Amino acid sequence: MSQDSETSKNQKPGGLLNLFTPKQPARVIHAPTSSIMTQAYAHFNWTDLESPKDEEFFVVAKNYNLHDVQVQQTLTKSQISQIAVEDDYIFLILHFPHLTDDQNRLASSQVSIFLGKDFLVTVHDDKIPIIRDCFDEHKADHGETTTPGKIVFHLIEHLLKEVELLLAGVSTDLDDIEESVFNNAESDAFEIGLLRQKVMRLRRTLATQKSVLESLDAAIDKFTGEHLARYYRTNTNATLKLWETVEEARESIEIYKDADFTTSSEQTNKILAALTLLFTLTIPATTIGAFYGMNVLLPGGIESGSWTFLGDYTMFKLIIAVSVLGAVSMYIYFRIKKWF
Repeated sequence: MSQDSETSKNQKPGGLLNLFTPKQPARVIHAPTSSIMTQAYAHFNWTDLESPKDEEFFVVAKNYNLHDVQVQQTLTKSQISQIAVEDDYIFLILHFPHLTDDQNRLASSQVSIFLGKDFLVTVHDDKIPIIRDCFDEHKADHGETTTPGKIVFHLIEHLLKEVELLLAGVSTDLDDIEESVFNNAESDAFEIGLLRQKVMRLRRTLATQKSVLESLDAAIDKFTGEHLARYYRTNTNATLKLWETVEEARESIEIYKDADFTTSSEQTNKILAALTLLFTLTIPATTIGAFYGMNVLLPGGIESGSWTFLGDYTMFKLIIAVSVLGAVSMYIYFRIKKWF
């Protein structure tokens, strides 16, 4: 391969040593449509289809004798990752998350892989450019040493690294949310909702993928006749670690959600308490005003003659005094009872 192969060689002595030694470039065949590209190696072809039309994929499926059921599953975008070991190939459906166009949410894209002994077919949409990057990376691989099984290993490895990068971004968002929730009186419900969506999408994507990769570990050696299971197992272990990290993130975001809800509820309760207190303190004035608004004779009323022993507006002054006295009395009583 190149730089990635050299890195793998240095990190895993005795591992993928000399699996991809560039000596002569593979022959790249461009299909009539830009969504389909094929690389021809010594003993197999790799055909990559990016957002193909149905009729385009039917032609490829017929060429490699792919089963009709699996062709339909590829085109209908199954929501469940799966593996099927056939006589001529291993069929994989995997799902990997990616950021939406607005960069605020995560969506998942399906990757279908037909891993044959003398062919490799990958089908995906344009939301996962890493597959085409991997396709270009293998153009320089020597045809004699490159096999479909080795390419699929590296393909899954690169895809998992992309998931790891997304998860690192989620972890950063978690730190920001934690700081905001516990140091800010304002509600962060919207930001928490966006982060929960990302965590749930990651969790849903990885949930079924673990068992699929474990089944692939068990089947790859027998199908290919190569000793690749231990390398594939590194991808499975990476998936398990990602799953554990996602579970920790899920637990954290639930804690932050509850904390934010508690803070918001407490703030709402304080507002309601203040409004209730204000309304309660106006009850004396409201009650007196209601009495004097009746069409009955009352002391100091207009019909019986206004009082003037306190000067002009004597009755108004008395009403204000009684109302204030009642409000102050209620306030003192509430404070003694520690109701606010």
